[in-house]
Amino acid sequence: MRHLSVLKIPIRASHLPRLRIWVNGANYKLPITPKFQQNYLNEIANTLWPNDSIGTREHLQPPPLTRTFDQIGRASLQG
Repeated sequence: MRHLSVLKIPIRASHLPRLRIWVNGANYKLPITPKFQQNYLNEIANTLWPNDSIGTREHLQPPPLTRTFDQIGRASLQG
Protein backbone atom coordinates (compact mmCIF):
# COMPACT_ATOMS: atom_id res chain seq x y z
CA MET A 1 0.00 0.00 0.00
CA ARG A 2 2.88 2.36 0.71
CA HIS A 3 4.08 2.07 -2.88
CA LEU A 4 0.58 2.65 -4.20
CA SER A 5 0.27 5.84 -2.18
CA VAL A 6 3.39 7.21 -3.92
CA LEU A 7 1.49 6.97 -7.21
CA LYS A 8 -1.12 9.40 -5.83
CA ILE A 9 -3.98 7.20 -7.03
CA PRO A 10 -7.09 7.49 -4.85
CA ILE A 11 -7.89 4.10 -3.34
CA ARG A 12 -11.27 3.42 -1.81
CA ALA A 13 -11.61 0.72 0.83
CA SER A 14 -14.67 -0.61 -0.98
CA HIS A 15 -12.68 -1.10 -4.21
CA LEU A 16 -9.19 -2.29 -3.31
CA PRO A 17 -6.81 -2.94 -6.21
CA ARG A 18 -6.62 -6.50 -7.50
CA LEU A 19 -3.03 -7.54 -7.91
CA ARG A 20 -2.40 -10.87 -9.60
CA ILE A 21 0.68 -13.01 -9.92
CA TRP A 22 1.88 -14.01 -13.37
CA VAL A 23 4.97 -16.13 -13.99
CA ASN A 24 6.92 -15.91 -17.23
CA GLY A 25 7.21 -19.50 -18.40
CA ALA A 26 10.18 -18.73 -20.66
CA ASN A 27 12.42 -18.61 -17.59
CA TYR A 28 11.84 -22.29 -16.76
CA LYS A 29 12.68 -25.51 -18.55
CA LEU A 30 9.95 -27.99 -17.65
CA PRO A 31 9.33 -31.37 -19.30
CA ILE A 32 5.80 -30.34 -20.37
CA THR A 33 4.48 -28.60 -23.47
CA PRO A 34 4.38 -24.79 -23.45
CA LYS A 35 0.58 -24.97 -23.67
CA PHE A 36 0.39 -26.42 -20.15
CA GLN A 37 3.54 -24.86 -18.71
CA GLN A 38 1.85 -21.50 -18.01
CA ASN A 39 -1.05 -23.15 -16.14
CA TYR A 40 1.39 -25.24 -14.13
CA LEU A 41 3.50 -22.27 -13.02
CA ASN A 42 0.60 -19.90 -12.40
CA GLU A 43 -1.19 -22.42 -10.19
CA ILE A 44 1.90 -22.69 -7.99
CA ALA A 45 2.21 -18.89 -7.82
CA ASN A 46 -1.51 -18.42 -7.05
CA THR A 47 -1.29 -21.00 -4.28
CA LEU A 48 1.60 -19.14 -2.68
CA TRP A 49 0.04 -15.70 -3.14
CA PRO A 50 -3.78 -15.84 -3.48
CA ASN A 51 -5.71 -13.25 -5.51
CA ASP A 52 -6.94 -11.47 -2.39
CA SER A 53 -3.43 -10.47 -1.30
CA ILE A 54 -2.85 -6.76 -1.70
CA GLY A 55 0.91 -6.61 -1.41
CA THR A 56 1.40 -5.89 2.27
CA ARG A 57 4.31 -7.56 3.99
CA GLU A 58 2.13 -10.08 5.88
CA HIS A 59 0.32 -11.03 2.68
CA LEU A 60 3.58 -11.72 0.89
CA GLN A 61 4.46 -14.48 3.36
CA PRO A 62 3.36 -17.74 1.70
CA PRO A 63 0.93 -19.92 3.64
CA PRO A 64 2.20 -23.25 5.01
CA LEU A 65 2.12 -25.88 2.28
CA THR A 66 1.06 -29.49 2.68
CA ARG A 67 1.85 -30.39 -0.96
CA THR A 68 5.00 -30.02 -3.03
CA PHE A 69 5.19 -27.51 -5.87
CA ASP A 70 5.00 -30.39 -8.34
CA GLN A 71 1.81 -31.73 -6.75
CA ILE A 72 0.22 -28.28 -6.91
CA GLY A 73 1.21 -27.81 -10.56
CA ARG A 74 0.05 -31.28 -11.58
CA ALA A 75 -3.33 -30.72 -9.91
CA SER A 76 -3.86 -27.67 -12.13
CA LEU A 77 -3.20 -29.77 -15.24
CA GLN A 78 -5.71 -32.42 -14.19
CA GLY A 79 -8.49 -29.88 -13.88
